[in-house]
Amino acid sequence: MTDIFPGVPRVDTPYEKYRATAQDCDLLLWSPTGWYGQMIAAATDGPFSHISATLWWEDRLMNVGYDRQNGGYASPLRNAVVQWPGRIHVFRVREELRFDRSRVKARLLGDLGFPYAWSNIRTLALLALPFVRWFATPYSVNRIVAASHATPGGICSQHVARSFANGAGLRFVAKPFEVTTPNDIASSGLCRYVCSLSQVAPPSVEQTPSAMEREVA
Repeated sequence: MTDIFPGVPRVDTPYEKYRATAQDCDLLLWSPTGWYGQMIAAATDGPFSHISATLWWEDRLMNVGYDRQNGGYASPLRNAVVQWPGRIHVFRVREELRFDRSRVKARLLGDLGFPYAWSNIRTLALLALPFVRWFATPYSVNRIVAASHATPGGICSQHVARSFANGAGLRFVAKPFEVTTPNDIASSGLCRYVCSLSQVAPPSVEQTPSAMEREVA
């Protein structure tokens, strides 16, 4: 059995079992699904290259976030697990950190209407370079972050970090949202690993239309 983090064993769980206990604002940390994700994970010192969040929309469990193909998006989580089984890992804000999920949910949804912020990816890439890490000062980091604001929109981890901070006052790390990474959030100590989504059961031929089947639409 592999570890998600050192000392944290991976727990593979069928999608349907997780769905029965899923909550609004669970965090979905993604392992790389291609070369682009592998570059992001390597540059940000961790196993994850993408982050999104869960929301219940009536009886559908949705996956919401930002990606480079779509900008802000909302789609059924079931579809993502079908396409990428074993690549999506569920984290959850620790139970003792009670927060208003409805406010975070409103921010997660309300901030989706913008394009992907490529300037922020360039910022993260620049800050990952060793010589920039060694010599970066608060002033220079602030200049880089300010430059990223020239393009409206966001990236995956910026969207999640900003939604939790502005919706519930929870800051995962003491960094600007624009330079927060998926691995920063996963290792912050404010959330815990729950499971990894391993598979989706096919609908039974006898089954009448259900919430599980409607999620495919």
